[in-house]
Amino acid sequence: MSRKNKKGLNKKKVILGVVIFVILSVLGIYSINVNNNVKLWSDKIYPGVKVEGINLEGKNKKEAEDILKKEFSDKILNKKLVAKAGETSIDIKYSDLDPKYDIEKAIKEAISLGKDGNMYSQNSKIKKGIVKDIKLDFTYSKEKEKTFEEKLKVKANKAPVNAKLTINNGNKNITDGVNGRKINDEKMSKLINDSINGKLSEEITVEVPMEDQKPKVTRDDLSKINGIIGTFSTNFPPGQTSGREQTLRVGTNKLNGTVVAPDEVFSFNDTVGERTKQNGFGVGGVFKGTKLVDEVGGGICQISTTIYRAIMDAGIRSTERYNHSFGTSYSDYGLDATVYYGSLDYKFKNTYKAPIYIESYIQDKKVIFNIYGDTSEKGDKTYELVAEGLHDIGNNKVQVNSYFITKQGGKEISKEKVSTDVYGTKLDR
Repeated sequence: MSRKNKKGLNKKKVILGVVIFVILSVLGIYSINVNNNVKLWSDKIYPGVKVEGINLEGKNKKEAEDILKKEFSDKILNKKLVAKAGETSIDIKYSDLDPKYDIEKAIKEAISLGKDGNMYSQNSKIKKGIVKDIKLDFTYSKEKEKTFEEKLKVKANKAPVNAKLTINNGNKNITDGVNGRKINDEKMSKLINDSINGKLSEEITVEVPMEDQKPKVTRDDLSKINGIIGTFSTNFPPGQTSGREQTLRVGTNKLNGTVVAPDEVFSFNDTVGERTKQNGFGVGGVFKGTKLVDEVGGGICQISTTIYRAIMDAGIRSTERYNHSFGTSYSDYGLDATVYYGSLDYKFKNTYKAPIYIESYIQDKKVIFNIYGDTSEKGDKTYELVAEGLHDIGNNKVQVNSYFITKQGGKEISKEKVSTDVYGTKLDR
């Protein structure tokens, strides 16, 4: 090869080397710039990324957090939901529900968007932007929301009023019942919880469905009552005090006019209430241990015993009944029913298809109970509560069995054991 040709080849190599050097230098500078730019955005949110419509371009975690808290967490506290039920409404304030947006989760997603590729891919997304609007997860305390449901029920629910029967001298007067209104709990809960959300611009009013509630006892039910199906009376004991008589009068007044629907369980304590001076009761004797002591409400057991006997005379068994610890002057052993508010109750379930009506009053130093019902249901059956087999069991105690006898047409058709009762025979003085 000639010297001239060699010189030309060397020149070309130099030029090529310079070109390659320039290209590599440019690429290197570009890569450095790209890398620097990507690093600059490494802890920032890429252009085009929004959270619930809020543009967070170029914001780091702290900056984005401050913006979202101001735009959402603070403002949600001023929101409320109005729940209406009939003519009643309540405001459910979000500030009372512990509302929370999962801002941390949204920011984490926002910062991570576009950062999964190489630096050139990331740089391209920085320049072009990412079209993404992230939704905030919203939560609240359903336990606290439940308290508002209860408040609405208390305000809106109206209990039905049973038809009322009064009997004076055998004459019946019936007052019609009134329908009640009740919130459908399941539908209310679903409706309210489905409506609570984190949308700040949305005013929410929900109409909670209500349902009619018919009275348990209607005029038609009371119309079936046509006569006395059970009766019993007890005499005032010797030495009756004014306080004890006061208790008897208050107790009979509270029970008089009580209607017990079919299958309903009657509770003496629930109906008469706590025996206190504020409730009008007087002071009388009460068995406490082996002593007879004065106490407010003493004497109330004469009423529970009398209604017990009248109800049994109507053919209705007791579901709860206790005997006294000692005998009483107004009842034989085994045929009494003692009560003490908060512990001992007398209960029965109306087993007739028609309601029963309780009439109770005091007359000629007697406590009198009449039980009214549908006489056709009782028919020609009669019922009797008897005590048999009274015997001494030692330690100043006696024991007796009581039986419930059913007769039809005057003939005994069944005899059921009711209880075995033990009584003390010696009071400490």
